[in-house]
Amino acid sequence: MNKLGDKFREAVSRFSMLAQGDRVIVALSGGADSVALLNILNSNKEKYNIDLYAAHLNHNLRGAEADRDEQFVRDLCARLGVELFVRGVDIKTLSQRQGIGTELCGRNERYAFFAELSDRLGAKIATAHTASDNAETVIFNLTRGAGPNGFSGIRPVRDNIIRPLILCTRADVEAYCADEGLSFVTDSTNLTDDYTRNKLRHGVIPVLREINPDFENTVLRESGLMTDINSFLELKSEEIIAEAETENGWDCAVIASCPDALRLSVLRLLCARVGIDAELSALVLLSDCLSRGGALDIRGVLRAECRQGTLRFVKKRRRTPLPAYNDCVNNINRAKRRGQAVSCKVKNSGDEINFSPVELKLDSEFLFNGNQYSVKEIKSDVGNDVLRAEVLALAPIFRTRREGDRFTLPRRRVTKSLKKLFNEMKIPAERRDSLLLLAYGSEILWIEGLGACEKYLSRGGGIKIIKNG
Repeated sequence: MNKLGDKFREAVSRFSMLAQGDRVIVALSGGADSVALLNILNSNKEKYNIDLYAAHLNHNLRGAEADRDEQFVRDLCARLGVELFVRGVDIKTLSQRQGIGTELCGRNERYAFFAELSDRLGAKIATAHTASDNAETVIFNLTRGAGPNGFSGIRPVRDNIIRPLILCTRADVEAYCADEGLSFVTDSTNLTDDYTRNKLRHGVIPVLREINPDFENTVLRESGLMTDINSFLELKSEEIIAEAETENGWDCAVIASCPDALRLSVLRLLCARVGIDAELSALVLLSDCLSRGGALDIRGVLRAECRQGTLRFVKKRRRTPLPAYNDCVNNINRAKRRGQAVSCKVKNSGDEINFSPVELKLDSEFLFNGNQYSVKEIKSDVGNDVLRAEVLALAPIFRTRREGDRFTLPRRRVTKSLKKLFNEMKIPAERRDSLLLLAYGSEILWIEGLGACEKYLSRGGGIKIIKNG
């Protein structure tokens, strides 16, 4: 057996990829790398006492060639006695519908398919990534500005995904296939320079290999070192995130006080928490916002805002103009005065909020914006959210904010507009439109989470509004 077998066993041992009794699904495209992986795992399944499966996703992008690949893996698995799972997806149509490239769409669908099988079988997923793939990934990440995390390359083990050929070069794979007499299929798109990775593979990597014949292994060692560095940075970043966390986001000053590398790592992790893989250029711009304030759109779907010393992430939404909101509320009030049953819906900040007039009544329950509330009489309470009983005579209604609303702060006896009050309290804009209020005209008697106004605040028993969930 050539170098591939030794490197395979070294990777399995060094990175603890396999345990006795594991189930393993090989991501099988039919290319040389995946065929070599299936064969080496099949040859060693007794040694590691594993149950072996294979999975193939037909992208339906290359017509007859794609069907040829599917038939090839079917025949191969039948010959080896390996159970195969196959799925076909129209990647071209799906990518257009999702507004993303076919490469990314195909990758997403492949891993979704593998994850589904993994959950069903309780199995690990083995992909055929090699040291050559790792080198291409590092160079690709360098060109697009992925930062230190991108220099980590392809991790040998990530969650339940293992890469047993990660120490092998593409030359090792080709030599192994020749020695074992393994046939495989070739994706014709890999022979062109239509994709960025192919340009790197055909035009860049060979030049770097001329400079350093051991280039792939050198990058593998360096990316492994960078992985260790990033792991340390992530641990420190989690500590900073916990320290900076506030009720409405993260303290800009705490994050800004970090050294550059740690600060960028913190911002990268925060973006990752909301599902965004931010590029280095975006993280640098966001880092600048921490000190001077401002907002930044990231990948067109997320807005990072640094306002009033707080960093928040908000999904980009089309806001409903305030006049439409006010018209809706005014219509409700007119209908209410006439004794008519009304309902009104308006899309505000991208969320549909129902405005149905709900009068304050004892021992009543109602739903608002997906939550249940109840109104109870409390004999004694020392909180700031209990209303005096005389508010019942006003017949106030529950609603959300509108222009002109004002609130008198308890104990301070200072009356402010809701806009000014919410700004001072640093309540995020997207939360302001969904806070439940108790209102008598434009006078706000009670605000969810803030309590009762000074005029109607009870120092003993009274009426309490309870959010049940």
